[in-house]
Amino acid sequence: MERRVRDRTEAGLSPLSVVAATGLPLTEEYRRGIDAGITVHGTTVVRDPRVQLVGYGPSASTLGATRAGRTAALTALKTLEADRQQAS
Repeated sequence: MERRVRDRTEAGLSPLSVVAATGLPLTEEYRRGIDAGITVHGTTVVRDPRVQLVGYGPSASTLGATRAGRTAALTALKTLEADRQQAS
């Protein structure tokens, strides 16, 4: 991945997102999800806040995914804590 980014930038081209550079396919299942309006706020899936997506959308870069990973972990911990408190 790093070599692909380096090769592009050394050739005077702009770097691609991780998704674009790796050629992640747009599958029918993924397309159906997009068509159904499954959106994210940060790393949180709006329809189901228990689901955290890292490496998609705004976090689809090496640096973005690192930051998003931290955000997703903290969000997951807060969600679990809130669920635990509701169950008590």
